[in-house]
Amino acid sequence: MEDKEAIYDEQIAPLMTQLLEICHREGVPMFASFQYSEDGFCTSAQSNGHCVFEHYRALAQCAEHGGVNVDKYMNWVAKDARKNGHSSIYLKMSGVPEVPPNVELTGASEPDSEDQSRRFERPG
Repeated sequence: MEDKEAIYDEQIAPLMTQLLEICHREGVPMFASFQYSEDGFCTSAQSNGHCVFEHYRALAQCAEHGGVNVDKYMNWVAKDARKNGHSSIYLKMSGVPEVPPNVELTGASEPDSEDQSRRFERPG
């Protein structure tokens, strides 16, 4: 791939600065990632608490030549699940607790085997 860093710096970055300012001011979640060379990336994300954007940001941090380092990403997923909880059978089989420590259960109903939604609720 031809190096396009100068194009990014001169033409795209100023526009991204404007977009980021608008999104921040208006509370608009966004994610953008640019590849300007074989190994060069620039990624901006503003999540405002939306979990999908956190995954995009994590994936961007795991990019490497030829794709994504899946082990690095899965380590992030497990760490996030330990902090926030999950409903993944794969994480459960790996020993990651479904309910994070220090979360008070509020009597949420247990989903049936077809439903893989979260199995706990946070108070408040």
